[in-house]
Amino acid sequence: MKNLFTIVFCSCVVLSQGFDVNLKHIDYLVEKVVMDGDTVAIIHIYSNYPNYGYVSAPGEGIACVDDATRASVAYLMHYERFKDEHSLNQAKLLLKFVLKMQAEDGGFYNFVYEDLSINKFGQTSNNDVFKWWACRAIWAMGFAYNLFSKFDIEKKLRDTLAVRIERALSKAIRTINKSDIYETFINWKVPAQGYWLLENGTDASAEAVIGSALYYEISKSERAKWVVEKLCKAISTYQFGDEDEFPFGMHPSFTPNLYIWHSWGSRQSYALLIAGKIFNRPDWIESARREIDNFFKRMLLSFDLTDVKPYPERDDQINYGIAPIVQAFIEYGKITGDTTYKMLGGLYGSWWFGNNLAKHPVYDSSTGRFYDAVKKDGTMNLNSGAESVSEGLIGLQTALYDDVASKYLFYKTKSDNSYKIIETENFTSSYGNPKKIFVNEFNWANISKGCLVELRNGDGIKIKFNIENVYNDLNFYTIYVQYRKRNLPSGYAGIEVIVDSIYKFYLDMGGSSSQDYIWIDRINGSFPLHNGEHTIDIYFNGLGDFVWIDYIIIQPLVERKIFIGPDGSELKIERRLITEVDERDSLDEIDDLEFDIFPNPFNKETNVLLKRDGIFTVKIFDINGRKIYDTITKTGLLRLNFDDSSSGLYFCLINDGKFSKVRKLMLLK
Repeated sequence: MKNLFTIVFCSCVVLSQGFDVNLKHIDYLVEKVVMDGDTVAIIHIYSNYPNYGYVSAPGEGIACVDDATRASVAYLMHYERFKDEHSLNQAKLLLKFVLKMQAEDGGFYNFVYEDLSINKFGQTSNNDVFKWWACRAIWAMGFAYNLFSKFDIEKKLRDTLAVRIERALSKAIRTINKSDIYETFINWKVPAQGYWLLENGTDASAEAVIGSALYYEISKSERAKWVVEKLCKAISTYQFGDEDEFPFGMHPSFTPNLYIWHSWGSRQSYALLIAGKIFNRPDWIESARREIDNFFKRMLLSFDLTDVKPYPERDDQINYGIAPIVQAFIEYGKITGDTTYKMLGGLYGSWWFGNNLAKHPVYDSSTGRFYDAVKKDGTMNLNSGAESVSEGLIGLQTALYDDVASKYLFYKTKSDNSYKIIETENFTSSYGNPKKIFVNEFNWANISKGCLVELRNGDGIKIKFNIENVYNDLNFYTIYVQYRKRNLPSGYAGIEVIVDSIYKFYLDMGGSSSQDYIWIDRINGSFPLHNGEHTIDIYFNGLGDFVWIDYIIIQPLVERKIFIGPDGSELKIERRLITEVDERDSLDEIDDLEFDIFPNPFNKETNVLLKRDGIFTVKIFDINGRKIYDTITKTGLLRLNFDDSSSGLYFCLINDGKFSKVRKLMLLK
């Protein structure tokens, strides 16, 4: 299967909105304090609706490095754009707080209590290993060092940052000094747990990469080079699948569990782009492209996707999950010169201005607040804490200060046709004794809704579902299945899937070379669905003992999203899946619906020979599922003319009122 991504402007006039970000709320959260006789700044963790007073984290503290680092980056981005001295001073004070929190071994404590004493023993604050807040400290310090050097300012602080960055890198190196070690996770070679990635995470490691690469660009530090090269090797090689095959080119968040990806702070692609540009490593940039093209574009078209577990999770959306994807789209556009990616970054960033499930702005330009979440039920969490404001400012400034991306921030979604998840436990039994199995996790993989279906020989189930085709010209679908892949020979365990008692498909669930595990596969084929109720029948098929089925995804062959611009013009984005369509029989294997198509491949004209008596409906669909021909004919020869069609793959669907068959046509001009 290939992935085609098209963009159509429909009388589209893009409008640039002329305004700057409002720093009022982040300024409110930042407080000057005195630590060990020096003036620094903390940023209060929480600020809750409706009064937005400061709220501490019970048992942890009132402020942390985790937030101060990102707040300093947000301020420095503002300074870089406008040379605003207030933003520079705020960033410097926050950086001085981060330096106060660095331990002698180069690591960092995270929280301070109300009396400004350091929380040295809490699970989310200690310095036992190089934690995620330490990775963010490297990011902030490296960003500042790079900017101060290029602008030739703050020499004293710059020199101090260099010493402290080197100290932090030394501890990071001690943590990952057993790099290049892989382990086997089921059937895949992955970076070994506990040896390579910081916090065993590509997400935390990516933020250390950003700071280290920016620091290296100026300093040419050997420690920074070593850290960047080792971590980028781990991140870029820990990637599987493509535009069609799970896990779709994403960079899993943690090792060794390649099932798990979360949107929170997933800057892996952005980090690979920053480092790839500085180190001249096209392989790192290519790894980022794979995730951006194959996975982030899925995210754009399924706007409410937040996690992969491996099932797609639609949970609360937060600034922390939106900003990294906006950054990746736009940075890739800068590196390649392809402004399409900048546009996609701007469209993704339209989330801040109300293009979201709640249809409510996440960014309040009058107060400077970035609200904490768009909840999955379509309501808003109107709190506005440090993480939300800092991440919001980082992501929004990335888009707002780009000449292309900024023009699309105010677009709204008019319509889309995303995938549909069907939970198999909502079945009715048609044969045998199918069972519901209640389990939350199997061999590292989470189970959707904590329940799946077990089928044994002779078992069959029926599931009803509804389709609402938003677009009349797009009605072809394919199926993905999450299931238990068995350590049995191929053919010993599988299912037969029949859609609407017409379209039959098989999925082999055997073939694992090691152990049973949960996986997602696509059936080899596609089928039309029209508005209304449909059925899926699933039967055990094989010689083995049982199969487990978690859920089914009904996936449009063409995903489309139409945006409306501020001037009312339309922007259409399509992601097209080109899938093989088998020459498949109808439900009855011995039906006598026989026909030939010749020549095939053909140039301009081909013939359909209907071999038995009857009345037939003949429909032709293009690769996007658009119907281009529809007729009723009798037995005999039907000539098809494609003078007005372009070269490519087409599908011929023939129905006699009882049976249907689909054949592929290849037009070559």
